[in-house]
Amino acid sequence: MAVCGLWLLQAAWRLRTANGWRLAGGWSAITLSVICWAATSHPDKGSALGIVVIMIAAMAALSWIYVKADRKTAREAAARVTEPAPASPLEILRSVAAGILLGPLAGLAALALSTAGFVMLKKSGVEHTANLVMAMFAFPLFWALIAVVAGAHSRLWRKGAIVIGSALAPLAYLSLSV
Repeated sequence: MAVCGLWLLQAAWRLRTANGWRLAGGWSAITLSVICWAATSHPDKGSALGIVVIMIAAMAALSWIYVKADRKTAREAAARVTEPAPASPLEILRSVAAGILLGPLAGLAALALSTAGFVMLKKSGVEHTANLVMAMFAFPLFWALIAVVAGAHSRLWRKGAIVIGSALAPLAYLSLSV
């Protein structure tokens, strides 16, 4: 149901005309899916439900602003479209290496950071379920943070240093804390 709602919202975004039923249907499907999830979930899902409700409210506000905004006129097409120069094999390898660094390797670094945080909070006496929820929320945030910070740099060695450094620090803590 949520996927159908997202599809309707995406279709409304793409078409940008006669969107009333798409927007209403999309938001209704998403809201109904959250209500169904809330009815079948247990109280331990409360923080996740709260986050979902806040995100839905924010997206509804943004959609309302989008619907009420004045339409911009289309720009004129450029007279000449240039073809990009073909990429050299070295540029292709750099792009692939950057993708591997910012994707799976940044994910492993985020996993190391989340695990180190979990161990540190466990040693400080935080309740296990709360600690686990914090680690689960921290993992994708750490992954995004590492990928964005490393991806902002133009040089490949800086990207690698950020990703590897953010993985080695928690691994050193984990090896010393055991």
